[in-house]
Amino acid sequence: MVRKIAVALLSVQMMSAMVSAVAFSADGARFEVGPYASKIVYEEPGYMKDSGSMYGINASASWRGRYLSMFDSFRIDALAGRGSVDYTSVSSGSMPAVDDTMIEARALFGREFPRRGELQYSSYTGFGYRRLTDNSGGRSTTAGKAGYDRESQYLYMPVGLEAASKSGSGWSFDGRIEYDIFLKGIQKSALSQTSSATYTRTDITNDQYEGYGIKVSARFSRPVSGSASVAFEPFFRYWNIGVSRVDYSRETDANGHSSAESYVEPANHSTEYGLNAMLAF
Repeated sequence: MVRKIAVALLSVQMMSAMVSAVAFSADGARFEVGPYASKIVYEEPGYMKDSGSMYGINASASWRGRYLSMFDSFRIDALAGRGSVDYTSVSSGSMPAVDDTMIEARALFGREFPRRGELQYSSYTGFGYRRLTDNSGGRSTTAGKAGYDRESQYLYMPVGLEAASKSGSGWSFDGRIEYDIFLKGIQKSALSQTSSATYTRTDITNDQYEGYGIKVSARFSRPVSGSASVAFEPFFRYWNIGVSRVDYSRETDANGHSSAESYVEPANHSTEYGLNAMLAF
């Protein structure tokens, strides 16, 4: 944990220095935008499972130039998606077609290595933010358990390696593998939505500090007109997150008697795979 904090602080200092040094000479910008579709599975082993589909849009903007002597590119990635997942649990029944939404934003600094044959290698790092919202409030499971809204936020530091083939008039290939250093997770559970005429509950927030992510993708692109090109990118994303810190919900019955009940977010993992279709210009 101490090492992760030190790495994050060092990265913040480096990026602040680069932005304030006025040592950047832009070589132009490139933009990408397009839809994506994916299958996603979230599981808390022994407790519950969500599985379903997500659809949305990706967008990115990248600039080539020079940031001091360390980086020669900067990229901003953004993602917004929505989907429907089916909830199943051994103890609390099931709930079909739960509405989920996701947003993700990343700021990345890259550096190219000398070209080797037909391949251009580069590395990158930066910061990322991911938010997944599960909207179960106001619904009940097949076992009669009240649902509630959940919001999952991740702060992380991506470290990745890319390999790109030489662009030409035909198809070109780009591959990417990334390891995500998990900095912090914030899990908000609206337990107050499960209150009834006989008792009330307060919401909870569980902090997470252990985990990691992995992303792998392969892009196939082809020029279509001038500087524009189309690309198709199958991808795989994986998160493995440890058990959270404890938080307490104040539960009060109809007679005014209250107690503090402890809750944790169990260890969990999620898998997502899908396809991006992008127009670059």
